[in-house]
Amino acid sequence: MQKQRSSEDPITARGRAAWEMLQSATSSQSTLSRGSGLSALARRKKVQAERLRLWRDLGDALAVGKRASRTGRDYHEWLKVNGFEFVQKSARTDALWFAANATTLGEIPVGITSPTTLRSWVQTRNARQRATAIPSARSTGVASSDVTLQEPKVPVSMSKIADLLRDAAASLLRGAELMQDAARLIHQGGMHE
Repeated sequence: MQKQRSSEDPITARGRAAWEMLQSATSSQSTLSRGSGLSALARRKKVQAERLRLWRDLGDALAVGKRASRTGRDYHEWLKVNGFEFVQKSARTDALWFAANATTLGEIPVGITSPTTLRSWVQTRNARQRATAIPSARSTGVASSDVTLQEPKVPVSMSKIADLLRDAAASLLRGAELMQDAARLIHQGGMHE
């Protein structure tokens, strides 16, 4: 990969400036307004929008580096050349995720100012939606085994938890089916003491 100065690419330059701003935020700047009322809410939303814009700019810049790199080694060289070598890998991953998904996330709760927190919130929201999707599919006559859910990339521990929750949901559905079968037999007079 050819070394490239970040000043040659405006997206990379914007991402580097965003990273510098995120790093240099003082504790008073990084704390959301704690007041009440409309003016405090407006300040919280303004801080949130600015922080998320900075994270998105960083993610866009990292995506440029990913696309320009043929190997992991090339990417790490690109990170060094462009001033991103000190961005933690988890922060890079979450910033890339946020940049790729920002337009599809919908309304973001006030107070979420980092892609890591946002990603966690989205995973929780999606888990709730999946949990309600299986019973609704059942009520329409579609078997839960026919429902295909897209699996997001999550850490292994979260993946295990998600598997356990899906198993529990499947067990609950099976239990409900057995109860319906038992009720049907009682109604038909098929059970005698």
